[in-house]
Amino acid sequence: MKKNQDIVKSGLGTALFDIIFAIMASLAVMPAIFAAGLTPSDGPGLIFKAIPYIFNQMGQTIPIISGTMSILFFFTIFLAALTSAVSLIEVGVAFLSEQTNLNRKSATYILSGIIFILGVICSLSFGVLSDVVIFGDNIFGFLDTVSSDILLPFGGLLFTIYVGWKLPQSKVYDEFTNSGTIKFNKRLFPIFRFLIRYVAPIGIILIWLGIL
Repeated sequence: MKKNQDIVKSGLGTALFDIIFAIMASLAVMPAIFAAGLTPSDGPGLIFKAIPYIFNQMGQTIPIISGTMSILFFFTIFLAALTSAVSLIEVGVAFLSEQTNLNRKSATYILSGIIFILGVICSLSFGVLSDVVIFGDNIFGFLDTVSSDILLPFGGLLFTIYVGWKLPQSKVYDEFTNSGTIKFNKRLFPIFRFLIRYVAPIGIILIWLGIL
């Protein structure tokens, strides 16, 4: 992010459009899930079950359009995963390059290699490694639970505690208001401080307990 970027505006935009697209996706996918005889509790793998069912049904009447849309859809999924991976891996790259003697290029190669190996193992958990069970789930399901249901909320909780209680509030204020230049954010800051200190940690804990 650029130093003069409005964090409040960017955050609200990200949250708003994420919710909108999630609702739109659910309106398209959920009927297909039930039509295919699947259940929503099947998890992330549904995208490789419900969506092919939709395109298969389309292919019975419009095979060319169905095949083209299928390729475009999964290519879009690939791009979404790739762009998300870039932002996610940046955290590890920054940590290794700042805390060790590794440069950014080496850190990127190392982390990319680790992620590639884990990705292959997760993929094989639906095939030759399907018999490997960890705490009642396959490898992919176990890692998905650990990362999404445990580490992600825990990281968010640590973040809110650090920003709300540990980080000097003068620095938080400068980042939130672009050093006091955005008047609207200056008026919002007391509300933000209250939310990040008290409401967000409690909310994350409640969601975390509900997941577990």
